[in-house]
Amino acid sequence: MDTREKVSLVELITVIALATVLISITMPIYANHRVRNRILLELEKLKSISQYVTNESGTINYSLEDLKNIPSSFHIDDNGVIALNTNNIVASSSISLVPTLTSGAIIWKCISIGLAQSQTPEPCVSDSTPKKNLVKSLYDPAKDPDTFTFIQSGEVGLKANCITYKCTIAEIKGKRWLAQYIDQLNIIQLYKEDSDYLINLYTDNLTIDPSIVNSELLQQFVDESML
Repeated sequence: MDTREKVSLVELITVIALATVLISITMPIYANHRVRNRILLELEKLKSISQYVTNESGTINYSLEDLKNIPSSFHIDDNGVIALNTNNIVASSSISLVPTLTSGAIIWKCISIGLAQSQTPEPCVSDSTPKKNLVKSLYDPAKDPDTFTFIQSGEVGLKANCITYKCTIAEIKGKRWLAQYIDQLNIIQLYKEDSDYLINLYTDNLTIDPSIVNSELLQQFVDESML
């Protein structure tokens, strides 16, 4: 083998090595890009539900025939959270639209469960932040002679699910507040007793809006309720 052949062999090996490195770098990026696009398509399907609920001022009174292209694997819980199972895209994953009523308007936030940040489309927030648990003064409705109730969508006397989810309670300025931690969504919901006032907090940002009445005391309640 002459010098020219040796150089050609070295060049070939170098090209193969570089190609292997590039493939190893770009394949995960491409795979995550495909996941993001597929998740985004599913999110677009959920938007038609959230838009319908918003147009109906938070009242969920539709039939499936009223909505088009809605996936069969979606679910709406008692708090209005719209969740969609995306196991067919990434195992043990889902996306959810969580509503917050602000000044009479419904604001939606998208949260992804079981997806890496690189797989989460831009409108959504990944649940990759460390989870916290409510551990202080856990509320047991069975031991409360005056059961905590709230109002939602005009329905009076609703009770928080403090069996499935952890709850804690505090009295602020003569009014009781209940904090409920929903671990599947990694959020805390603050309910004001006998009121339709609801605050949704996400564990990546547990800051109470300072414009809210008694925001400092509510912030202290949230901080003391978290480990």
